[in-house]
Amino acid sequence: MRLGAGIATAIRQYAEALPEAQHALAASSVGWAPCPDYGAGFDNIRILPRQWRNARSVISELISSGSFDVVHAHSSHAGALVRTLPFDVRVVYTPHALASLAPRFSSLWWAGQTERLFGLRGITIAAVSDDEACRARRMSPRSRVVRLTNLPTVQARGTARYCDPLRVAGCGRLTPQKHPEFFAAVARLSSAADLPFTFTWVGDGPAHYRKLLLRSGVTVTGWLSSDDVAKQLAQCTVFLHTALYEGSPFALLDAAALGLPVVGRPVPGLRELHWIRHMTTPRKALDVLQSMSGRENWSVSSQATTTAIHQLTRETQRLQLLRAYGLVAHA
Repeated sequence: MRLGAGIATAIRQYAEALPEAQHALAASSVGWAPCPDYGAGFDNIRILPRQWRNARSVISELISSGSFDVVHAHSSHAGALVRTLPFDVRVVYTPHALASLAPRFSSLWWAGQTERLFGLRGITIAAVSDDEACRARRMSPRSRVVRLTNLPTVQARGTARYCDPLRVAGCGRLTPQKHPEFFAAVARLSSAADLPFTFTWVGDGPAHYRKLLLRSGVTVTGWLSSDDVAKQLAQCTVFLHTALYEGSPFALLDAAALGLPVVGRPVPGLRELHWIRHMTTPRKALDVLQSMSGRENWSVSSQATTTAIHQLTRETQRLQLLRAYGLVAHA
């Protein structure tokens, strides 16, 4: 699997939820963000070569080296790779944002079209949103689809405090999926309207995205440790999520756990989250932000996020994983 910060967080959560099991990890990189403990909870770790054929050989060797009950493939790349291998163990695939949802005719979108081909092989697909589950059933009708719940990486303590003027945060790797152009557009509209809001992007990415945000008046923090990301978010007032599609983003979950109201687009993976204040254009996003300038509206939205996050528990995640891995009959 390609090991970025979000993926690293997800697989660590899954391994830590089942400490009694032995876990092996095959990753094509060690990630783009500081993750010194990315291998915590794993008994065996292999870094995959870039070439597809060589990567298949390494995974096949890894699988044959142990008596595995389950092979867990996280991300579209890993899901495609493992489904080309002939082995008898249970395969559990977590797409965590299906590549087929990428902008039409982009390289990632074309890669996502193979889901229907690989879907001919029946496996277990663990979806992290209702939308993802529905799409998985359509693309892979022979597979068994179960739901998984991702958890925030920070304690759900609702420590965010109202602040006027608003401090607006975005977070993550600057990619086409995260659509930083949208975030930049909101910042420019705010400046043009002479509003005192400040905008911060917690993360980094390609230089052209960083320059776009900086020209739009957005502060870009660069890569930070997990603790420093949480500290940055805790200093903000609203989380603005501008992605084109999602699985179950940890940045959003962490912001909600801190008590930040979340403003996001009604895109696949997010439209089902009714505690998010949805908007469809930069202008409408700014309208929502302006409405949150009032303490009462801000407090109502903050309470909604905090209540929703408290319903996500480690025990629920553990039972879902046991079901997905076939380690219990009923969970």
